[in-house]
Amino acid sequence: MRQYSLLVFTAAVLFGTGVQAADVSLTGSADDTTRWYDYFSNAYAELGETNFIDITTPTETYGLSGGVYPNGASFDIGTLSYDETGLTGVGSETASVTGYSADFAASIADNDNILGGSYTTAIASPTGTIDFQDGEIVSINFNAQVIFTYDYSAFNAALSALQYVGTFTVSGDEFSLVADEPTPGAYTIDTFNFRHQWDATGTVDQVVPEPGGALLFAGVAGILFRRRRGVRMESPDEAWA
Repeated sequence: MRQYSLLVFTAAVLFGTGVQAADVSLTGSADDTTRWYDYFSNAYAELGETNFIDITTPTETYGLSGGVYPNGASFDIGTLSYDETGLTGVGSETASVTGYSADFAASIADNDNILGGSYTTAIASPTGTIDFQDGEIVSINFNAQVIFTYDYSAFNAALSALQYVGTFTVSGDEFSLVADEPTPGAYTIDTFNFRHQWDATGTVDQVVPEPGGALLFAGVAGILFRRRRGVRMESPDEAWA
């Protein structure tokens, strides 16, 4: 189990604002074992490796794969919305997740398939909870369906919207992303295989209230996950830059 604890900087809960929703943005660090697969070229890129790895014969490598992860291990998880109705800032409380938005192409496989072009991210059915203790976030648990869409119309007009479906999950301070073609063989067309897979795991390092969510917590300086061997502090201005 990863040795992380949650460090939350808050001053007090601001009451009587009439605001019923709040947003927090999440960033994390992907594990070295995170992978993205491109079956058209029969290769995958693993974060902790330098070269593309052959899917059929993993001992064979070729080409530099660093471009698949433009930010290295840094992972933009997205923005989570929750319902703050009834939160008092006293004792143990739970808020329901009401929304989620993300653009995973910013962190993994943006414009790195052999056919060129990036993909879009759509989110459906986010559900889960955020747990508070005396006004401080102590746990986030939610999942949502993700739909990635590639436009390969430059290759074939019939391939303008190939969708890959999966799930994104946050449990405590850990996240996972898995996505694939909708059914096995769905995107094998003639002799070409347009299948892609996303298989990412990692830890949530930072949770920062969006400016619009500052009404929930007065004097928020930021919410950070802390490794027990050290803490990376940020000022409010740095956290919101």
